[in-house]
Order: sequence, then C-alpha cells, then structure tokens
Amino acid sequence: MFHELPLVAREGNGRLFAIRRQDPPFVALQQKIFERDQYTCQFCGFRTQLYLEVVNVDGDFKRNQSNNLATACPLCTQCFFLEEVGKTDQTGGVLIDAPEISQGQLNALCHTLFLSMISNGVCAGEARTLYRSLKGRNSRVEKILGEGLSSPARYGRLLIEANSEGARRLHETICANVRLLPDFMNFAARVVAWMEEGVKTIMVLT
Repeated sequence: MFHELPLVAREGNGRLFAIRRQDPPFVALQQKIFERDQYTCQFCGFRTQLYLEVVNVDGDFKRNQSNNLATACPLCTQCFFLEEVGKTDQTGGVLIDAPEISQGQLNALCHTLFLSMISNGVCAGEARTLYRSLKGRNSRVEKILGEGLSSPARYGRLLIEANSEGARRLHETICANVRLLPDFMNFAARVVAWMEEGVKTIMVLT
C-alpha cells in the first residue's frame, strides 16, 4: 500500500533536505530506508536504484523518525518542494486540473509515458498525444487561481506567504483537484538512465 502523495510548500524544507543529504548519519539511515522499501518509490511504485531520495511522509522535514521517512523517485520527490520546482534542471512541471487521478497515479503514468516517448516505440505517438493533452489542462488551473499560477514555484510561494489557515483552505478547497505534471524534458536524461538500467537487469536475468 503506497502513501498518499501531497503537494507541499513549506518554508525551510528545501534547506533542511539539502543539509541532511550531506550528513553522514542521515546518509547511512537513507540507505537503510532504501533497503527497507526495496528500492521502490513508496508513492508511485516505481522501482530503481538510480536517483532515489528519502522524503518525510507528512511533509515535515524536522521529523526524521524512520516511520516518517519513505523512498521517493524524483517525480514524487519534487511534490514536497513546490516552491523549488523548475528552479534547477533536476525538477520541472506544471500544475494541471486532474480530479480523476491521484498524484501518485499521475506520476506512475508519467513514468510509463516518458519511457515510451524516449524509446520511440510503437506507442510513442500515443504517449506524446496523451502527455500533451494532460499538459493542456494547466489552463483550467489558471482560470481558478489566476494567470501564471499553474507554475508550481509561484503557487508554492503563494502557499508559503499566506497564513497557515488561509493556505490550508486554499489547498483543501480550491486546489483539491490540482496535480503536478512532471516536465518530460527535465527528466529525459534520467529516463534514459532508467531504461538502460532495465536493459542491464534483463540481460543479467537471461
């Protein structure tokens, strides 16, 4: 059973996340979490040994007990740092209106779509069409929130700068159907690496 994947924007989370990645005791703990979770993202189910992170399930990066830590792929990791999305080439995406699918399910779908698009196989055209269709839903978000607020970073700053009660109401009522659609180009290099990892695994097994 996977964890529900929230969209989180909290002042200081990004700094705490960056600091602990350089902390030897936490790095050791992180490896134990990877092994416990069998190198599987606990939000979308993607399995790999490349580019995994450990995130805090409740979005509070001050609570580092092992039962509040979970393995996350890059697509799911960025959901915990909305205000940072798109500020580096390691993250990217757009907010879309997608009430029929959860964030974890959307990220799992994107893993499949991105692989099809990169491999340029028989389903590549259909994958691109579906991805473009999803991306076009950002216009619905801008109609609700305002021009430019389909940008995760801008929306994240809005949540941080609002008072806690206002941010909670905004997020729970207005934006309950909003999802973060990962940007294909920002993750393309990692998709290639994951594809190569899969090929190597198949070769070993055969």
